[in-house]
Amino acid sequence: MKLKFLLYSFLLIIGRGCDFYSTSLWYFQDGGHLYETNPISSILGMGWTALVAVNVIVIAFVLYGYYYYTYKYQIKYYSNPPKQLTSYVSDIYYGVPDKFYQILFRVPKNRKVAISHFGYIAIRLLIISSFIATLHNLGQFYNFPLYLHFKSLIGSPIIFYYSCLGVGGFMITYYLWSKEHLFVKSQT
Repeated sequence: MKLKFLLYSFLLIIGRGCDFYSTSLWYFQDGGHLYETNPISSILGMGWTALVAVNVIVIAFVLYGYYYYTYKYQIKYYSNPPKQLTSYVSDIYYGVPDKFYQILFRVPKNRKVAISHFGYIAIRLLIISSFIATLHNLGQFYNFPLYLHFKSLIGSPIIFYYSCLGVGGFMITYYLWSKEHLFVKSQT
C-alpha cells in the first residue's frame, strides 16, 4: 500500500506541475490570462497566485484523504452484510441501509468514510484531468496537427473532457463501492 500511495502522490504532483507549466504558456503572454477557463480566474477575476494557492489547498486535502484511505480507513465489519450495493453505501455514509438517495443532496454523517472515499476518487480524477489539461494546452499552444484534427472532429474539447471526467468519476466511485461491498459480503 505504501508504494501505491507514493506512486499516486508522485503522479498527482507531476500531473499538476505539467498542468501549471502548460497553463503558464498562455497565462503569461500579453492578454493570455483572459483566455484562462479556470473559474478562479475567469469568474472571480483572481490571478496566478490565487490559482496556485487554491491548487495547493486542494492537493493537500486530496492527499490527506488518500492517506487516510490508504493507512487508517477500515471497512466496516458486518455479521449480516447488506445484500444490495445501495444499502451498503447508505449504511456506511448515513448509518441506515435505506437512505441511498440522500447521497445526491446531503453530506454523509460518517465524515471519515466520506473523506477517505473522496481521497480515493479525487486523486485518480485529478491525475487524469491534469494530464488531459496538459495535452489540451500543449496541443492548442503549439498547434499540433493531431490535436487540431481531434478538435475539428468533436467541436468543443472542453465538453468532451468534462464528459470523460464525469463518466470516469462515476466509474471510479462505482468500482470503489463495489469492491468494498464484495469484501464485506465475503467476510461471512
